[in-house]
Amino acid sequence: MDNSIFEIENLLMDESFINYCFNTNDNDVVRWQNIIKENPLLKDNLEKAKKICFLLGVKITDDEKAVQFQKLRAAINALDEQEETPVKVKKPLLKKVWIWSSVAAAVLLLFVGIYFTRQNHSAPQGIVLYEQVRNSSYRVIAETNSDERKKVQLSDGTIVTMNGSSVLKIADDYNKKDRNVYLTGEAFFQVEKNHAKPFTVITEKTTTTALGTEFKVRSYQSESTENIMLEKGKVKVQSTHSKNIENVTLTPGEQATLSDGQLSFRKSSFDTAAMNTWLQRRLVFSNSDINDITEKFKEIYGINIIISKLAAKKISFTGEFSDENPIKVIDAIAFANHFTYKQDKNNITLFF
Repeated sequence: MDNSIFEIENLLMDESFINYCFNTNDNDVVRWQNIIKENPLLKDNLEKAKKICFLLGVKITDDEKAVQFQKLRAAINALDEQEETPVKVKKPLLKKVWIWSSVAAAVLLLFVGIYFTRQNHSAPQGIVLYEQVRNSSYRVIAETNSDERKKVQLSDGTIVTMNGSSVLKIADDYNKKDRNVYLTGEAFFQVEKNHAKPFTVITEKTTTTALGTEFKVRSYQSESTENIMLEKGKVKVQSTHSKNIENVTLTPGEQATLSDGQLSFRKSSFDTAAMNTWLQRRLVFSNSDINDITEKFKEIYGINIIISKLAAKKISFTGEFSDENPIKVIDAIAFANHFTYKQDKNNITLFF
């Protein structure tokens, strides 16, 4: 391990360490807690860097850090050289404290100036990530038709099960510093663990960040509501458009829902068996009416059932399907109830 990364000046230039100090990123907090646990001898140095971080109290860009910490590095090196040189001083400890305080105070003054000119422009991580998607290079790596399921394995080992009418985009620098993907539609993610590189699913309304876990995200452009369901592990969900919507953290069996116009996430529990039903594309109909059929098609396939006009008679259907193409399912229902239909992407219109 290159211990130079744990030098104070390098720690103060490390974004993940800054996040750990201010407890603003769960992944980074876990990462540095594990580093301290595995390397107890580094604890004193990390605590010293953390104190300076608190003294500075703000975060700046990498370019700003580079310029200002060159000065900090020079001051620290000068201090180390003075300690190695056998020069007699009356109060070495007091002198050391004075030098550290002077360096920190000088940098603090600059940071405070930057802070007051930029604080009104700061944004939560979800908003920042969404802007990066719009302004950075993301390429399509997989997409599905309305009647298709597809399983994709990413370069880091993460497995994505995509539902119909879905598109998955990936950042060009995926798995270098972080792991960001953009989803339109619905997909189940089995994330490969990597504490140093958080995994984030970005959608039109939300970002969902995890280390190693399993969760499902539903974000169809035709729907006004987004939903995140957590199967295993832990995730943090953020808004991509409003800094006034508080983040939520999910534990297994919990889901978060955000609808257009809402000012907060709606957090609730769900039946974990429903996740297996979705993964297996299992539909069970028992004298089901049109409402039940419509609900199941939307839940399992992401397909909307539209009725052209009221049915002349009550629709009823009994049957069971597992991992079946939705067109074959609607064919069976249509044959039993004497109607025709027309498909347009993820919409199926029934005609009686």
